[in-house]
Amino acid sequence: MKYLLVQLFGKHQTMSNCWYMIMFALSVYHVSNAGSRLTRRCEASNGRCGKNTHLSCSNMFGPGWTEKGKCCGKRSCCVSCPETVVNFGGSTYKFNCGKFTWERAKAYCESQNGSLTTIETKEENDFLKYVATLIQTTGQAAPDHWWLGLTDIKTEDTFEWISGQPVTYTDWFQGTPRQPDNVNIQGDTFDVDCASLYPSASFQWFDETCTFPDCQAVCEI
Repeated sequence: MKYLLVQLFGKHQTMSNCWYMIMFALSVYHVSNAGSRLTRRCEASNGRCGKNTHLSCSNMFGPGWTEKGKCCGKRSCCVSCPETVVNFGGSTYKFNCGKFTWERAKAYCESQNGSLTTIETKEENDFLKYVATLIQTTGQAAPDHWWLGLTDIKTEDTFEWISGQPVTYTDWFQGTPRQPDNVNIQGDTFDVDCASLYPSASFQWFDETCTFPDCQAVCEI
């Protein structure tokens, strides 16, 4: 597993400097791997051929493994996407590009001695959105949701951070559909109790079905 570490020093540092440092680190990683573009040779991307054509890469090899082309016999070529690790405001955040339900994401973060992320300020939220955008634009992860540690499982329409921190800041999408609306991306209203950063809304917050299986995890350590 490859790791990226972005160190940000000084509480007075501007967001433009944060952006530059993150872009620099991610672009270094992206350039260093540009020579491994996959055609029909899975080995060129340090990939592993799937065992059959019926299972996903994550089911065969574990969280973080995604498909990148095909091997012989139309089996998936599976590659392990890197986990992006960044520091901000005294916390460490791990962006894992595996596919999780909300409960699985919660369990994964706990296995890393952390929890799904709690966002307390606009500055923290903007920083995490920048990182998610960069991960998406450099092709390190598919443009899916990123689970947050925010849920109204206990009391409908009353969202709480699983860390126990009070909800002092929110960034719910206010376009159409206005969030939270208790409707998932398929138009269903069952179990829509978990919050995520949503790529189609510039990573503002959406509520989603907690059992939706294709979201990624942002862990706060």
